[in-house]
Amino acid sequence: MNINMYTLQRSVQTSEEGARQHSRGSQTLRLPEEDDSTCVEPVVAVGHAGGGDSCYVPVDVEGVPCIALVDTGSTVTLVRADVLPSGTMLEPTAVRLRTVTGELAPMKGRGMLTVSVGGVEVQHPVWIADVQDPCILGLDFLKASSCLLDLQACTVSFQGGPVITMTRIHNPAEPAGRPSTPTVSTLGTEENPPSFPVSPVTPAQDNSPSVTPGLCHPITAPPQLPQTEVEEAQSAVLEVWRKNCGGLNPEQQEQLGQFLLEFQGSFAMKEEEVGRTHLVEHEIDTGDSRPIRCRPRRLPLARQQACDEAVQSMLQADIIEPSDSPGSAPVVMVPKKTGGWRLCSDYRPVNGVTKKDSYPLPRIDESLDLVAGSSWFSSLDLRSGYYQVPLAPEARP
Repeated sequence: MNINMYTLQRSVQTSEEGARQHSRGSQTLRLPEEDDSTCVEPVVAVGHAGGGDSCYVPVDVEGVPCIALVDTGSTVTLVRADVLPSGTMLEPTAVRLRTVTGELAPMKGRGMLTVSVGGVEVQHPVWIADVQDPCILGLDFLKASSCLLDLQACTVSFQGGPVITMTRIHNPAEPAGRPSTPTVSTLGTEENPPSFPVSPVTPAQDNSPSVTPGLCHPITAPPQLPQTEVEEAQSAVLEVWRKNCGGLNPEQQEQLGQFLLEFQGSFAMKEEEVGRTHLVEHEIDTGDSRPIRCRPRRLPLARQQACDEAVQSMLQADIIEPSDSPGSAPVVMVPKKTGGWRLCSDYRPVNGVTKKDSYPLPRIDESLDLVAGSSWFSSLDLRSGYYQVPLAPEARP
């Protein structure tokens, strides 16, 4: 069964839009006016090159806690605009950002900000840009803060402060060039094979201890997950880790990352991905009742288009299948609270002839007593959980 989560591309991304207002709740960030200068703009390179491990440390930028990527490949230190508190004043800049893909994008501004890491506060020039990570500690900050970086032990310290254990997240390397294709050997016969001399030998007896009879068994090779799916899965896990590591110490953050990577197959990579359990099938027992057929209801034009789109989406997600059943139920388009329409069916006539099942529930007060004294509670929201339980073949008309 799949849990609905969001996906993330690991490469640093920038926005080609000009400076705009970013909001944080009801607060706003004062960004500098866009520079219309036509002079030649300086360019700075920034971004993680991809592949290998990425190391993160908890930091505070202007008192706002976030997770920072330690990136020696970045020449400057960057922060996303949504991380900064309301009212932060920035200076306009003509410097542009060059990402690892070679693309150029404008910076949103520059400011002398207070960056706290490992109990050490550093006043440092920070650039504001639309990068993927909340904060990127570049080579300039690492030099200014007298950083001691131990990649083997995955630790870092600043200005002789305490040693911090960084959280390491593995990122798959981008494939260079055309991916290699596995070689498959085939065995065949020739009608007129070439002749060559042979020497007679004495065939081994069945009871010879030096000969072990062998058997060939056909096997099915396990399917290999494509590299793109591996990257998408780890990218989604990285996004989940970023959203849930707040308030955890470095050791707990690393444990959470390893746990998510171990069960990354439980996350939906795309909107149309819906899991399906193999533990149970839903059965509809109507006894000896004949199939019930109801006339379709006419839908307005707007709802008809939404109905067609919903049917195509469910077909692509393998939730429904074509059928020529003698029974039918009318379609009902129900408006969602968030907008749009939800496709439903009116199965009340079928429910009237279906044999009822009994599923006794435990007493609520007894269930609450069982969790008394607990401090941590969790819940999992399945994506389209109604569709994750398949219908038994004999119940499909």
